[in-house]
Amino acid sequence: MIKNTNNKYGLVSIILHWLMGILFIAEIVIVLYKKNATTYGTEINSFLMKSHFVIGIILLFLIVIRLIWTFINKKPKSLSSSRFINFLSRVVHYGLYIIMIVMPFSGYMGTGADINLGLFTVPRFYNTGIFDIFIVNMMGMSWESFEPIMDNIHKKYFPPIVMLLIILHVMGVVYHSVIKRDGTLKRMITYK
Repeated sequence: MIKNTNNKYGLVSIILHWLMGILFIAEIVIVLYKKNATTYGTEINSFLMKSHFVIGIILLFLIVIRLIWTFINKKPKSLSSSRFINFLSRVVHYGLYIIMIVMPFSGYMGTGADINLGLFTVPRFYNTGIFDIFIVNMMGMSWESFEPIMDNIHKKYFPPIVMLLIILHVMGVVYHSVIKRDGTLKRMITYK
């Protein structure tokens, strides 16, 4: 079953969920390793930065697909009768969607260097027409005033929110699997 039903998630939703979850966790591991175990300017540091950038682009692409899929597909009904649990679930899921959009954009927009990916180079954001039109002309900001804002969003303000949402998501899985035993996790693992 490719599409979701009222009772189960379909194959596309399941693959997108787990693929994005794995890539998102990989991003966190890469950043933590890069920050704590490598030196800026070394080959491994540069490799990890490029990997982080590429995975971020892939995640942004996947979140667009996932949002489109979510809008054109039905969502299985909740197995919980608690209005609070359903509300919290929606907040966490929407929060994760927002994070998966904001983090790649803020990361790229705060990048002060070209990213050479081998086959092509992604130009630094301030060398793009988008920067000139929207940031310089419409907002009246220079790179020097804009970059710290994006850097703070990407590296300071949003990472704790990311961790909180992941913890809440995992707590939801534990709640449904261990305490309620309502089959919520099984719906996100099996598609038949």
